[in-house]
Amino acid sequence: YGGTIDFGGNNRWCTGYDLYYSAMHNRINHAYKIDVGDADGMQILKHWMNDHLNGDEDGGCAVFYSTVPSPDATLPAGTEDAGASVITDLNASTSHSMAILGFNDSIRYDYNGDGQYTNDIDLNGDSQITMADWEIGGIKMCNTYSGGPAWADGGFCYIMYNAIATGAFWHDIVHIMTVNPAYEPQLTAKVSITYNHRQRIKLVAGISTNTSASMPEYVLEFPIVDYQGGNRYMLGSIDDISDETIELGLDLTPLL
Repeated sequence: YGGTIDFGGNNRWCTGYDLYYSAMHNRINHAYKIDVGDADGMQILKHWMNDHLNGDEDGGCAVFYSTVPSPDATLPAGTEDAGASVITDLNASTSHSMAILGFNDSIRYDYNGDGQYTNDIDLNGDSQITMADWEIGGIKMCNTYSGGPAWADGGFCYIMYNAIATGAFWHDIVHIMTVNPAYEPQLTAKVSITYNHRQRIKLVAGISTNTSASMPEYVLEFPIVDYQGGNRYMLGSIDDISDETIELGLDLTPLL
């Protein structure tokens, strides 16, 4: 908001009622997590991406948290989508969230170098056949942060199921959400605040059924302007006095 993707740096707060009002329409119903560290969890994720697990015409995407990756290989010649970028091994250190957009159960990578592509050989020697032994199949993800279209194949890359089973995602978890596309705010407030130390103030809205009350009966709190943001002007700078004033939009619909 307000300019280029990094306009004002990571201290800048959004200003302008119209921007806040536009965002009020973007609401979720529920957030879920899926453990994809094994084949059962991965199957659930694939059905979510295909039809939201309920027969929808369209499916959904998912978000995972990991290190900022770089493809470490390309899919071999003579196999599905040969030459495409692929991540065969990934460390789930704390760094970056990315989106999963789809899957391909036919891509292949020869982990043990035997010239075969199998999902039924114990590659890691644990006397079990699990997703950590698979050489076939993977998800497709996008990474707009690390160079956008210049990263991997136009911003897209495969990750083998094998890599996911061996710790590619933080806690082996992906996150999904169901949205509320019809949400419309019924009561809003346009608020202007001028102050020079934003971490010292908290903003709440309240109502009372008693018109002579001096305090509200019901209070609605917000995750913004809540004793946070450092000792800075409202828009984020420490030396530009024009940043003292911010204009916010608040969705007060729950108070109704």
